[in-house]
Amino acid sequence: MPRMDANSDFLVHPGHAHLVGAAGNGMRALAEVLATAGWRLTGSDATSPSPPTASVGTRPAAVRRRLGAVIGHASPHHPDNVPAAADLLIHSAAVGSDNVELRRAGQWGIPVLSYPEALGRLSRARPTLAVAGTHGKSSTVAMTAAVLRSLGVDPTVFGGATPIGHRSGGQLGRGPTLLVEACEYRRHFLHLQPTTAVLLPIEPDHFDCFPDNAELEAAFREFVALLPEDGVLLAAADCHRAMRVARSARCSVLTFGLDRPADFTAQAVSHDRGRYRFAFCRNDEPIVEITLTVPGRHNVLNALAALAIGSTHSFSGRACPPCPLSLRERARVRADQHRLDASGTRALQRGLLQFRGLHRRLEEHAHHGDVCWIDDYAHHPTELRAALTTVRQMFPGRPITCVFQPHQASRTAALFDGFVGVLGSADRVAVVEVFRAREGGATAGEPTATDLARAVSACGIPVAPCHGHAEIAAWLARSLQPGDVLLTAGAGDVDRIGLAWCGLPNREIIRTLTANGACREAAHHRTGPPTVAKAIGRFTCPLSPSPRSGIAGERVG
Repeated sequence: MPRMDANSDFLVHPGHAHLVGAAGNGMRALAEVLATAGWRLTGSDATSPSPPTASVGTRPAAVRRRLGAVIGHASPHHPDNVPAAADLLIHSAAVGSDNVELRRAGQWGIPVLSYPEALGRLSRARPTLAVAGTHGKSSTVAMTAAVLRSLGVDPTVFGGATPIGHRSGGQLGRGPTLLVEACEYRRHFLHLQPTTAVLLPIEPDHFDCFPDNAELEAAFREFVALLPEDGVLLAAADCHRAMRVARSARCSVLTFGLDRPADFTAQAVSHDRGRYRFAFCRNDEPIVEITLTVPGRHNVLNALAALAIGSTHSFSGRACPPCPLSLRERARVRADQHRLDASGTRALQRGLLQFRGLHRRLEEHAHHGDVCWIDDYAHHPTELRAALTTVRQMFPGRPITCVFQPHQASRTAALFDGFVGVLGSADRVAVVEVFRAREGGATAGEPTATDLARAVSACGIPVAPCHGHAEIAAWLARSLQPGDVLLTAGAGDVDRIGLAWCGLPNREIIRTLTANGACREAAHHRTGPPTVAKAIGRFTCPLSPSPRSGIAGERVG
């Protein structure tokens, strides 16, 4: 392929791409899509890559070869990693402009894009559905993909978390539609050019780039302003920030919600051990009965967004009627134009029944010594409360030990009291050292794991006297009793504590077992890799989703 021009759809012109920072979730999704589209891939990452056989999986041989060159064989950053013949270099947003490989690409005239810029390039070439908000993005993207595919639409997907049974959040579709997770961090979502957008609940979260509510909402207003006049915005009616932002839209606006009046609602909501059933309604008129395989009331809201998209077909890009109709009237007329027939409503049901959840979102990893281990990405008090509430519903009456890893000192400081209050609802707590991510070294006055643990202990909750991974794993081995539930929560590497407690070497072993859905079957013991077979003897993993089994469910983004 000739080196790209500024407006090309690079998925239809495969060449050689070099990926820098290739091990992150977004970059892994990109690698998946590029490899399936026929690109030759090389890459690098500062961290140790995952085992290639576990990461590449059972794809077509040509795709496995292309992915294997970047996932599992990525080397540390070095200028010599960059192939002189590369047509494009794409780097993680976490990689700075002073990176030695980016500088080498600049010297050789190789086009360089960040991951957000690459998504923006594709967004300008394709009709784009973008899912934004503080909580629920990854789940809503994955649910929407499942619904659209069930309806016969096959979008290209870029999600920030890995669906159960997949190896990344990326999938190349046969259709023109692009479905992307729109991240607000550093205003990355402003690179996109969406035709339809979902606005999930908005809360202060990234305090290193949005110091106050005013700047946060201003960024989301800028995002909403990207929608064309004939576009559609679906906004969370239960969130006052989302609704304030939605009022600034120049396009049609539809709403969805659980607790306030909205265009799309869930009625007759009930649950069986945390897994919800509800009637999906439009303008209070029931459309279809929905049963979710993933646990949590928060997932009802995520499902409403996905169902609203599927039931209106707003991704088709059909123009709204011209003024003088109001935005609300235009949106309702547009929805009426796309009312589904009986086969369409069955497709909505089928799509969500086929959605098995995401890794690290209320993911029931294993049962070890009659203790169930669930892992979740919660790193905000709202998310942590949703996780703990859902686990209580899934395992009523069973004691919950929560191992929480704060993510970033700035977030921990700003939301300290919220974390203390939520952790006080667990039966036993361990607080891991703060995962600093991009913050650099600690500074005086920052809250520490010890500070958070002391505050939770002051609420009368038993708290572990240690904060290191190995020490907490040992504390769990001494403390957990048969019938207990272990919840690991955080956006860092807290799941490695659960792995250490189970005696497993890495998370890919767990994912292999869960994806195969054969953790309790003797045949897998005999045919699986030796490390897998040895591990199975110590614990069991859940089988395929069922109303009573704790599947790898999905929480919020």
